[in-house]
Amino acid sequence: MYLKTVLSILAASVLYVLPFYRPNFYLLAFFFPLPLFWHAATVRPYYFAELFLFAFLSINGHMYGVFEGIFKMTEGDFLTKFSLTIVFLTIQSFFASCSFAFFANGFSFFQGRMHSSFFDPKTENVLKTAFGLFMFIFYLEDGCLFFLGRQEGYLLTNPLIPLAHSPSLLAMLPFCGKLILLALLLLTPALLIIVWMKSNLAQLGLLGCLLFFWTHCFFLTNQKAVEIPAYVEQIVALPKVFAPAYNLTFLMSSAADIMKAYTHVHPNTKLFIMPESSFYCEFLKKTELSMLWSEEYVGKKVHVLAGAFRWKGNDYYNSVHWIYNGVVQKCFDKRHTMVMTERLPRGLQKSRLFQNIFFSKQSQIAESQKPKTPLKFNETVSFIPYICSELFFNTRPDDAYPDYPIIAVCNDRLLAPYVSRLMFLGARFQAIAWQRPIVYVSFVYQTFIDQSGKTTPLAKVS
Repeated sequence: MYLKTVLSILAASVLYVLPFYRPNFYLLAFFFPLPLFWHAATVRPYYFAELFLFAFLSINGHMYGVFEGIFKMTEGDFLTKFSLTIVFLTIQSFFASCSFAFFANGFSFFQGRMHSSFFDPKTENVLKTAFGLFMFIFYLEDGCLFFLGRQEGYLLTNPLIPLAHSPSLLAMLPFCGKLILLALLLLTPALLIIVWMKSNLAQLGLLGCLLFFWTHCFFLTNQKAVEIPAYVEQIVALPKVFAPAYNLTFLMSSAADIMKAYTHVHPNTKLFIMPESSFYCEFLKKTELSMLWSEEYVGKKVHVLAGAFRWKGNDYYNSVHWIYNGVVQKCFDKRHTMVMTERLPRGLQKSRLFQNIFFSKQSQIAESQKPKTPLKFNETVSFIPYICSELFFNTRPDDAYPDYPIIAVCNDRLLAPYVSRLMFLGARFQAIAWQRPIVYVSFVYQTFIDQSGKTTPLAKVS
């Protein structure tokens, strides 16, 4: 009997993680709960220790690529970093399994109040497990970093994210929201198990409605086409790193030579976009440097968005520098910083161990408190720049310009390939959810995403 329990947990964990690694398996997002629901219906609901095992395996699978990137970006010996990783995974698994267990058992409030055939004991066990799983995912996405000092989570664990591979499946996202769509996603396999065990007309009817809903979305190809804006053809991605191993004047001149060569062949170019942290320096704002991207050196007047850093007083910011014709127009400072890689939680600020691991060679990033402001591209088009985590860690847009398209510059250079792809899918998800076009530029992906999730590759300097 216990072997069935372990096998169901292993199967559910693998099916939950696999669509995030392999985009061709994105439809497994519909089926990963089946082993959990089958066990609840045919054996029993899970005990806490079993839910902890499911949480540990699932979270480890989801976070593997993230921690691989963190290992590359930080100092310190491997054993110390590995030990801290295990501690983090254990804490996360404990709270996530508590969320699962608490809300699954909370569903038992209805026990004894449901005497109809729709809510027989096996059906109730499946629904309890489905509700617990819903809250487990909600915790990971919206609250799993609370013990590090902030009420936020990791969007890229939501099983709706792989569905962005076929964005028509998310067509109802702007209307019903991600929580309702997630509930419908989990209810579908739950009803499959319930109907398989013992069905009545109401259950069959509800399952039929859900299957029709998803099938209709999947084959929804006659959506009203969104015309590709003219500005897309005027934007060029420049996904290169200009590391400070060389003189900054040499690096700026090198970038100018690249832009000059490209605009000579493509004179329609008006905007070059570089990803987050393209320039690992804090002097990009100096006039003697920015002027190297003027018409005199590039051959024409162009806008440049370059990810770099800057000091302002005692604060060190991760910024996007907007330069037009060699003159810095504005610096867009990042309003959200990543815990550990960009800042330490308040409770660890005085820890020498964490300072040595994460910030022995760089300063912590301050968070800007200034509201986002537009980048005026021409008389009719303005953009709102977002810097990496600002796009993924905000449930709602963090600006007051809902009609303006977003330019998202991201740094995925040191991340595992599957994490880079998930970030791209996350951008498609947000474009649909927020109904905002997104110009997405990272080191791996450079594309325009419209409000329906359809993509158009950007021109780029190879």
